[in-house]
Amino acid sequence: MDEVKLLEWFRQLLNSKYGLRKDVVTPTADFLTDLGLDSLDEMNLMFDVEDEFDIGIFMGEEGDQTAYERVRTVGDAIQFIASRLK
Repeated sequence: MDEVKLLEWFRQLLNSKYGLRKDVVTPTADFLTDLGLDSLDEMNLMFDVEDEFDIGIFMGEEGDQTAYERVRTVGDAIQFIASRLK
């Protein structure tokens, strides 16, 4: 799945789960500060990503920092997912 399709997937998911307008879900949108999610919402969203794409976000695959700790924006999440789907 390419990055354009991943962005659309996030737009659909965030619209259906949290009622966010699709035009506010951009690659630079921060999940907490720009989209208004709280930390529990963000964690649940990452579980949705794990389930949909069968990838680990909460596992410390790269040193001590987990992907969850690095993913702050929609674009961060898209890049992480795209890198794991190659």
